[in-house]
Order: sequence, then structure tokens, then C-alpha cells
Amino acid sequence: MAPPSFADQAPAIVHENLQHMVGERVRVVFFDDPTSSSDEKLDGRLGEVMAVGSVERCAEAIESGTLVDVDVRLDDDAEHTEGEPMTRKFPARCLIHAEHRHGEPGAETVTPEDARDLLAAALDDHNLRHHRDADDEIQRPGLAARRRDARECLESTLGPAGFTCACEGGPFNRADCAWTGPNKVCVESLQRLTERGCVGDGLVRFNRFGDGVCGFPPLNGPNAHHACSGCEQPVPLNAGSAAVALPCRHVFCAECVATAQVPPHGFAYRCPKCEQPLPHSSEFETDRADGMRNVARHFGCVYDGREVVRARYREWIANGRCECCQATYAESKLGVWVDCSDGTGDAEADRGDFHPEMEYDTHYTAKDLQRRFETDPGEFMRGVTIRRRF
Repeated sequence: MAPPSFADQAPAIVHENLQHMVGERVRVVFFDDPTSSSDEKLDGRLGEVMAVGSVERCAEAIESGTLVDVDVRLDDDAEHTEGEPMTRKFPARCLIHAEHRHGEPGAETVTPEDARDLLAAALDDHNLRHHRDADDEIQRPGLAARRRDARECLESTLGPAGFTCACEGGPFNRADCAWTGPNKVCVESLQRLTERGCVGDGLVRFNRFGDGVCGFPPLNGPNAHHACSGCEQPVPLNAGSAAVALPCRHVFCAECVATAQVPPHGFAYRCPKCEQPLPHSSEFETDRADGMRNVARHFGCVYDGREVVRARYREWIANGRCECCQATYAESKLGVWVDCSDGTGDAEADRGDFHPEMEYDTHYTAKDLQRRFETDPGEFMRGVTIRRRF
């Protein structure tokens, strides 16, 4: 019996991804459906996800090229006379986490010269070359189109005009949401069914891709430093671990983060400025009194800012997200590069997969993993080194 094909598994994949939303507090964004007869404005409303479409409904959506609706109970909505909660239907692309910073575009931080150099480097990056051997027009049509767009931009003035974020920022129009033809069951079409809404203004502009990156302060501000989002004092460009950049794109001096109030046990750690929840990591809890110092250490700017911006351009080519969505959805995962010391090079992993007391840029042998951290070395028999991704 032949194993199930990607098309056979697609409905279950979509359903599983959407199912994670049930019970989540969300905010409606970019929802202005011209096909609705109601004048009620739902954009910006808060609510809770109550249910998602069935596997069968996901299969129908894939076949027809349409979107799967999510049932949301909006705050302040009246209940039906039977006492059942009233729900409304939205696609996932019109919903973001209720507490995510949203609607604010990234600051202009990258000069045209830097944008041109870093975008060209991203195009040449090894991580994209392997896609050139695949049939991109079938499996990754969006990636192929963005590579063409990037090349055209390099031949132009590379001005502020940009593209629409892949999280589909902009007014939602059901009449324009069909995805049909040979690409209706591919990686990008399934991503489109489960992608969350854009947390920025819905646009991709290359001069914003340094927002929240140490070393790229706003172009319209003092060009020698960032201003700490806490004390508003200068944070030097080459601050190293003295600067902290959080997933909400706020930059701080390390002391302002380290001395911020530790949340009660069981509550999320948050940005001291906008209170956006930070991704949970067991490392923050190794010593609760030092929880915020651990946050400062994890998000410390111990990186080359140009490499981060280059990585953001590369991510745009691969997945089409703006700098706001990259910071919120991708960079917030505390990702690390893992070197297994076996000649295969660095691989991506989640920091939470490793013992919280393991330090960055330190080589650990298999014996270290067993004796110091009581961890089965598994695939790391030749040792392992972990490095911050950003």
C-alpha cells in the first residue's frame, strides 16, 4: 500500500495548525469585507476562539481554493436567546494574538545603500540556493516571484515602495481569496490557510527591516545610538550585551530589562514598555529572582546587526513576511543554531530543547552532556555547540 501523498495529508495538517487557536484571546485585524451587508466595524475587536472548521471543511477549502473560517466569540456580543454564545466567523489571516503589539509599522532604519547590499547578499545566500533545483513555480510560486521582485528592486532605486506582507495585510475581500489551479495544494497555499494576520501595517518596505535591531537606529533620529525604550538614555550602536532587543521591536539598555518587575509565578514575562508577552522559556525560571535578568541575557544584542537584517531579507524572500511579523512570529521563538561537530554545519533548533544552563558558543562533549546536565547525548556523540540565531 502506497504511503499517503502530501495532498492526502493536507486537510489534517491545516486542521491541526488551526486547532491550536482554540481558547486563544485574539484581535480582529484588516477585516473590512465588502461582500457583507452590515455596516458594523469589527476591525480591532477582541474575542476568544471557540472552534475551528473540521477536517472535512479543511478538505473542502483546499479543493475550492477558499479559506477556512474560525469561530470567534467577540467581547460584548449579545448571546442567543437559548443562552448559547454568539460566534462570528473569520479566517485566521484576520486574527492576531490579543496582546501582540499591532498596527505600528516598523521605523525606517536602513539606508538605500545598506538595503541594496544586504538584499543582494540575501539573494546569494546558500540557504536559498537549494530551492533553485526545485520546481518553484509549482511548489513555491510565491518564493520564485519574490526572488524575481528582489532582482528587479536591485536594478531600480530601491525606494520605500514595497509589497504586501504574506500575512495578508490589507482589507479582507472574500471575492479575492480563491487559490486554484495547479498550486492549490502546495506549501504556500496551506500556509495561506493557517497564517495569522499581519501585526504591522500590512506592507513590506525594505528600509524598515532594521526596526528593533541593535545597530540600526531610526534614520530620522540621532544616528549614533538607539534611545532606550525604558529610561530613554542612549544605547550605543555596538552595545553588545549592554543592549536588549525584544520580539516586540523595543530596544532597551540591559539594566532597564534586568531590573523590571518579575511577574507572579505562572504569569508570562512581558516587555516593560508595551507589555507584550515574551515567549516562555524554562531558562527564565532557573532562579525566579533573576527571571528578568535571564530575559535580558537571552535577548541581549550579542550579534552583528547587519547579519540580522540580511536574515530578515532572506526570510522575506522565503516566506514573504514583513519585519513586524518576522520579529513577532519567528524571532520570538528563541531559536538557536546547533553545530553537531560532525561536519554537517549548523542546523536550526529551539533553545528549549537544550538544558537551561548550557551557555552559547561553548562546545560541550557527549560526556559533558551526560555528567554535567544529565542529558542523553543522542545525536550529539561528537559534542554540540549552540549559538543565538539573532
